[in-house]
Amino acid sequence: MVLDKKQESGYESEFGIDQNIKNRILNSLENDLTTQVKKLFLELHPADQADFLSSLNFEQRIKLVATIASEFDPEILTYLDDDLKSDVIDLLGSKNSAKAIDQLEVDDAVQVIETLENEGISEILDHVSEEKRSEIEEALSYPENSIGRLMQQNFVAVKQDWSVAQATYHLQNAEDLPEDFHNIVIVDDDFRPISEVSVSRILKKKKHVLMSEIMSDKEEIMVLSANMDKEEGAQLFSKYSLDYAPVIDEKGVLVGVIYANDVIDILQEEAEEDILLLGGVNDSNLHASSFTTARSRISWLSTSLITNLFSATIIAFFADQIQKIVALAALLPIVSSLSGNSGTQALTVLVRSIATKEIDNIAITKLFAKELFVAFLNGLSLALIAGIACYFWQHNLHLSVVFASAILAAITLSGFFGVFIPLVLHRLKFDPAISSGVFLTTMTDMFSFLTLLGLATIVM
Repeated sequence: MVLDKKQESGYESEFGIDQNIKNRILNSLENDLTTQVKKLFLELHPADQADFLSSLNFEQRIKLVATIASEFDPEILTYLDDDLKSDVIDLLGSKNSAKAIDQLEVDDAVQVIETLENEGISEILDHVSEEKRSEIEEALSYPENSIGRLMQQNFVAVKQDWSVAQATYHLQNAEDLPEDFHNIVIVDDDFRPISEVSVSRILKKKKHVLMSEIMSDKEEIMVLSANMDKEEGAQLFSKYSLDYAPVIDEKGVLVGVIYANDVIDILQEEAEEDILLLGGVNDSNLHASSFTTARSRISWLSTSLITNLFSATIIAFFADQIQKIVALAALLPIVSSLSGNSGTQALTVLVRSIATKEIDNIAITKLFAKELFVAFLNGLSLALIAGIACYFWQHNLHLSVVFASAILAAITLSGFFGVFIPLVLHRLKFDPAISSGVFLTTMTDMFSFLTLLGLATIVM
């Protein structure tokens, strides 16, 4: 029934903005109906507002931001891609941007600030309140991509020797507490986190009971270092199913907390980044100019061109054999494609294992043996099918045997390279997601061509 109503009202899908609303905003924008634009746009959820901004061309975006600048919802910035964040900040101007950033949580404000050039950061911070500027500068003092830049500096902590009455008084009268919190960090006299307690547990106890008597029974609370890489922190959240975690500095002093919702964003960002890098893409912004997009992709395409010259050299070396048996030219891409796809399967599994640290718990020799055997089994099955098909096509037993043998050898080798290449890059401290695909393609092509043409030269 709900879906029917949405379809009748013009929704394209269950979620998102009604296409009719989009059209009305665009028409109002085009006809300079400022009041109508504000009414329609500002009624949308910030996430939908961000999507709408993303869908506009540059001229439309300029006009819309200028129209709603004085009533701009800061939360929109948290939903925008980095490139668009920077563009919108420029369009808002330093004063309006500072006003928006002033209203954001520190972790969200830092993520917005990080997208700007140094000059832009300084200009905006000059207009931000002194308290918020101090918090942002403290967060920016931590390494890039660290937990310290994502943590919330506004948290609740009480000492272990406090009574329930003291803790309750603190919760009711402290002015700088976060709006929503469920757990309270218990700290020692040096402000080091030692345990935790839920708000509900405090409310159920008598006033004279001490925090040390009701704090969590866990032997040790899970804490993260502010300097820890955010991806590593996200993996700990995932492994131990954490809702939140206290964050400490180098001396072990509590400096903030980080919540699961922040970690979800990290995991999503890392997954998207790895997917893009496996494809040799650095930028996924669909609204970037054609020249910008082309420039972001040309580096790995150039690398691929250079490495594929090795494959071309192998083909050129066996040119005489190809002229004798023209069918080899048709079979070459089949062997290459099968081995490449097989290698990509092994590569994808291994890159994921490296990213999730799962590979740390598996013996390398066992991993190699498994992928080689899997590739061999797949190669054997495909070789039998391909060999029979080739025989019915060419009625040449020798060619069919060569074709089947080449497929078996190439696919088996692809399993080896699918594991070997990302492992080597990982050992050399390179991100295996960045360049594994290019090297894998080169190696599988070279050995596919070499195997087929070499066997054909020997056997035929």
